[in-house]
Amino acid sequence: EKVKTKEGGSKKVRLTFEESVYTRHLSENVKTINEALNRSWYDLEITNEELRRLQDRLTSKDRRDQGTDYTLDFSRRSLSRVFNDTNFETGGRFYGGWWQSIPKEYRANIIIDGKPTVEFDYSTIHPTILYLKEGLTPPDDAYTQIIGDNFKGLNVDKTKFRSMLKSAFNAMLNSKKALSNPPKGITPGDFGLKWSQISNAIIKTHSPIAHHFYSDAGRRLQKIDSEIAEIV
Repeated sequence: EKVKTKEGGSKKVRLTFEESVYTRHLSENVKTINEALNRSWYDLEITNEELRRLQDRLTSKDRRDQGTDYTLDFSRRSLSRVFNDTNFETGGRFYGGWWQSIPKEYRANIIIDGKPTVEFDYSTIHPTILYLKEGLTPPDDAYTQIIGDNFKGLNVDKTKFRSMLKSAFNAMLNSKKALSNPPKGITPGDFGLKWSQISNAIIKTHSPIAHHFYSDAGRRLQKIDSEIAEIV
């Protein structure tokens, strides 16, 4: 949980919780998953020069200012689950593996015990879950549909625009209240638009699930997708 500091900033703190049959079940499953993960070695099939460039890319500004480099630690193979409340109803995603820190274009280079891998992706998972919870058929692509419904004549890079709409969609799900300005990292101005146009377009296209926007639904959805990951 994030708490305010005396200096006016914020920091994350661990919450205490009561152990129960459910929490023991969660712990046992994480233990089983980590035992399986630690039976293999996970690596990146790239050249040393590519690895150097990747680690330079992952080096934060603070590290760079301090003159230290980022080192990708391939021994980080154990996962833990991070929940956002003591009732274990929000969050719950798995964190800790080195492969989670690399840009997605490198995932195709992941090898397990020297063997190549493929990635299975649950596309537009949160919109899909929300539509299914309403008893409705999910759209084929929840983000591209926003473009077709509202911005068909807009002359922009459709791939970058879709990526921005995806970020905006998820920001609206994760916010507890309506946003009058775009969240950090979301720049409608790059496409000649205002934040209100983006927000209204998303709500218009996805009116059947619009009541979930600006309701902090994102963390509850994370619990569902973390349970899917756990089952897998």
